[in-house]
Amino acid sequence: MEMREGFLGFAILLLLGLITLSFMKLWIFFETFMLLQKKQNFDKSNYLSNSSFFKYYYRNKLGGSIAIETALSGILLVLAIFAVIGWVVYGHINYGYLNYYYGDVNEYYFINMFIYLLAFLLVVSSPTLVASYVMSIDTKTDDLIQKEKELKEFFADNLDYELLYDYYTETKDKSATSAKSYSFDKNISTKNSPQLFNFCFTYHILTDDRFSLIKDDLFNLIKNINLSSDVPQPTPSDGPKVQIKSGGATSDFSDTPIKDAILNATDFYIIARYNHNNNIAIPSLQTIMTVVKTKIKDETSRAFLNSVILGNNGSINMNEQHENTVKSFRDTIKIYKDIYDAYYSYYILSILITNFFVMYAVLVFIYLIIKIALCYGLDIVEDGYNTYYYFEYLKNTGVYILLVYYFLTCPIIIFGFN
Repeated sequence: MEMREGFLGFAILLLLGLITLSFMKLWIFFETFMLLQKKQNFDKSNYLSNSSFFKYYYRNKLGGSIAIETALSGILLVLAIFAVIGWVVYGHINYGYLNYYYGDVNEYYFINMFIYLLAFLLVVSSPTLVASYVMSIDTKTDDLIQKEKELKEFFADNLDYELLYDYYTETKDKSATSAKSYSFDKNISTKNSPQLFNFCFTYHILTDDRFSLIKDDLFNLIKNINLSSDVPQPTPSDGPKVQIKSGGATSDFSDTPIKDAILNATDFYIIARYNHNNNIAIPSLQTIMTVVKTKIKDETSRAFLNSVILGNNGSINMNEQHENTVKSFRDTIKIYKDIYDAYYSYYILSILITNFFVMYAVLVFIYLIIKIALCYGLDIVEDGYNTYYYFEYLKNTGVYILLVYYFLTCPIIIFGFN
């Protein structure tokens, strides 16, 4: 008897873990859906950062899809083994607590069908788990990781850190509306080809909404390394130094700390934080420079930029840098899309099954708590209340609550990201 009660107690703990992981899994999905319903995120069909909920948010924030799916499958397996032990030892998968020939038939089927469902889910989840595992070791995934790394290195090498840091210091304590008034009117007439490209590239990142999440990540990195005029800065040997004017004062700092922070950050992603599905992350050079020219009032700089746009300045050639930038983004996004297309159907099926199962699991958990309370005479159950009233409530009221829940959630899961 003690062994049977020990198995029951452990099974209840496992059931609670199963419910918790399932709700965490659903929360990630629905939180992403709600984010995409905001007006500023209306372009959800092309919103790469959030259509990557399964890749970035799901896999990285909770230890990876393999980790959570493995945990769920592991719990299902242990519960199924418990049921087999109950069948072998007691002749019933529910350890003989319930029997078809006596007691409440509703209870018998309610619990036994749940145990059968656990075994069924174990079988169903295995292909999904295997697919997740195969996807994680697939050559394309390795290629994506490598391309993402190369893109991050290219990204870090082509930023104008003077412009980036100045923008950060001038806008970090202001509202988004105030940030729009930031002056890009800089003297760029002395810049060489790489410097001019870096200025235009950084301008695009700071002003294009598709890079808004990446911009926020950059600012968080700068904030965390605490670059400021009152903090001792690296020596000149640590990297090139730039001058930042802030509040009328001029301070020097090396761009190396920011660059190193980008390269060393394990949670800084480019593709997973790029807010669009378009393979062309940056427009043509002429387009970017034309937009930049509208922000510059210095006549010397405007004339210099205009000569570059018209192709009259032979000393400035940024075509190779621009082509490399476009290629880096295009190649990485292409690999990402291939993985997304292959994995998406598995993920949605898994979410849909979890959504149906978790409510059944919650009802079973409540039922077991009531049974234990009745067995030990605990006060959490009102006098005279028993499982008969619980099932009557489910039949008369609970079924309608469940129908409303499924009516609201299932269409979101099936059609929400199409």
